[in-house]
Amino acid sequence: MGRVKHRGGVRRPRGQHLKGFRYDEAAGLAYFSVYLPGSGGESRHRATVEAATWDEAVHMWTEFRARALKGEARPGHVLTFREYVAAYMDDIAAQVSPKTATEYRRTATKHLLPVFGSTRLNEIATAAVKAFETKLKRAGYALSTVNGYVNVLLILLHRAVDDFDLIEEFPLKKRLKRQKPDPLALELTDEERARFFAAFDDEARFRAHLGARRTLGVARTCERYPNARHFGGSIRPDGDAAADAFARLRFVKGFFICAIETGFRKGDLLRLAWRSVDFEQRWVSIIMQKTKLPVTVPMSDACYAALQECNARRFAGEYVFTDEEGRPLSATRVHRTFNLVKKLAGITRRLRIHDFRHSFASRLISRNVNLGIISRALGHTTIAMTMRYARPSPEALRDIQRALDS
Repeated sequence: MGRVKHRGGVRRPRGQHLKGFRYDEAAGLAYFSVYLPGSGGESRHRATVEAATWDEAVHMWTEFRARALKGEARPGHVLTFREYVAAYMDDIAAQVSPKTATEYRRTATKHLLPVFGSTRLNEIATAAVKAFETKLKRAGYALSTVNGYVNVLLILLHRAVDDFDLIEEFPLKKRLKRQKPDPLALELTDEERARFFAAFDDEARFRAHLGARRTLGVARTCERYPNARHFGGSIRPDGDAAADAFARLRFVKGFFICAIETGFRKGDLLRLAWRSVDFEQRWVSIIMQKTKLPVTVPMSDACYAALQECNARRFAGEYVFTDEEGRPLSATRVHRTFNLVKKLAGITRRLRIHDFRHSFASRLISRNVNLGIISRALGHTTIAMTMRYARPSPEALRDIQRALDS
């Protein structure tokens, strides 16, 4: 059989093709996969092994295939966590949403690899994971964040066992005792809600904010201005540019009204199309991106008015929320507007755009709307998820007090 020279000086048989075999010369890793006879293509043994050359990898593949077909154990080499992430993260990422894949990669790169990178998969012990948790807590990470990072580690280890057959069993022998973070009261109070939306119409407060944070540019002279003038500073609070900036702020108000009146997630609102809006029946119907569930929410008077305002300036595109040029409203502009309006409203506590969804649910619960109906409106897969929002309102607590005093 003829032979060709392979990169790195190794000679590979011409035309040789091994099904279920792949060799990465740069990484020095060989990837094996063998479907088991009689399984109908549903069961297979997989392994990743270190191999210095193509010929060595082929030899190991031959032995692996023979053992796998006999139902014997996999080769003895076990990947380190770093080798595993390098070899299989692309496969894992392909099976989840882009957002989840990004979070897996970021968590693995920034937090998991520095701690577990050199440890073999079957040697990652419960004690090491507990020490990792303690280290993160001492560094000031919130408990929910710590739990999230550990969850990514556990998911990757389970995939190594169940999906890729890299190790015989899950390496953590003892169950982790997880602490639950204290529930946060994330919803807006009635007073905060009033202040937040009033800020969109308070031009005087907006101009005062510009004046308080105004910076002057560098003072210099030029042919046109022989006396020194400031150039490059922020906009003047009493100028036309300030009026234009306030108009841009006011332009986005409808997005936040609809967020708190529908409970939709930010991404679903940014993608909201006019075909999903029925002014005659006064409802909005979407397929939620996260759960893929159909959701229909009736329009409140505030939501109806906000959408009618958007409709009055409607552009040729399909999206409800756009900028002044008719382009889809960007997440960046939404976040910048949200942070500015929080300052104008004097809201200094932790508050996210997603908490408008909490406010929507908590408001309905406090008005005794059936949990099943609220769950469907939120696009939750279980009522247990909706119960996270079930905190009594001040009115409900006063009702309890009156009942006890009667």
